[in-house]
Amino acid sequence: MTSNRISSGSGFTRALAHRARRNFPLAVTAFVSTLALLGVASAPASAMPKPTPTPTASVTAVQLPNLPGTPAVCDVSEVTGLYGDGRGLATDGSSVYGSADGLIVGSRGGFVLEPVCSKTKPKPTTGRGMNLVLPAAALTQFSGAIPECGNIWLVVPGLVNAQPGDIIGVPAPPGSSTGNSVFVYFVPGAKVYNLVWQYGIRVLSRTSGPGINQITLTLSTRDSSSDLSDGAQLIDHGQGVGLGFYCVPLDLTVVVTQ
Repeated sequence: MTSNRISSGSGFTRALAHRARRNFPLAVTAFVSTLALLGVASAPASAMPKPTPTPTASVTAVQLPNLPGTPAVCDVSEVTGLYGDGRGLATDGSSVYGSADGLIVGSRGGFVLEPVCSKTKPKPTTGRGMNLVLPAAALTQFSGAIPECGNIWLVVPGLVNAQPGDIIGVPAPPGSSTGNSVFVYFVPGAKVYNLVWQYGIRVLSRTSGPGINQITLTLSTRDSSSDLSDGAQLIDHGQGVGLGFYCVPLDLTVVVTQ
């Protein structure tokens, strides 16, 4: 009986030998390539090129002006606006949250100023505060006193790369949520309200300093070309209902650290 198995002396063995000779140059090339790869992989980490870190910038200090004695905008007879506590720049991490935090949607690249009350009453001494002064007509829309710290925040979005003349803040439709607008969140009683500057805030100047790798921005809702203060809309946060437009100026000094 004839066996169907292939013997060691058959043509199959000769074909394998021929294929091995034909593929020998390819095998050598593959072996050399493997050695090259192993050489790269075994190189010390210090010899490998390191990626250049991308510079980041964040708001590290904010200053609001002191409460003025006389009104300055909108031809009104009463003082309105958002003002500081008379203690200069707010720099402590418990009050100023920079762009990296992104605590509120739309605030990345900007900041959240949230003065934290101290335990000393009635006025904050070790904590920080700010004064939101609304027109009498706006005060009739809610009950309770506007807080100076704790339940009051100022949110200004994406300004770290802003240039003079830029408008910061995307206008929010009347009666809508805050979106990417410049706004104050405050709780005068049991309900939450927003004051939204519908037309944003303009960058007036951008200068180097006061420290190394720092830039100071000045911003205002009023300048020689326009008065944006008149577009501050009071919004019932829970209902999403607009409660009227009022003249409320906003001036800021912001320090950006790069």
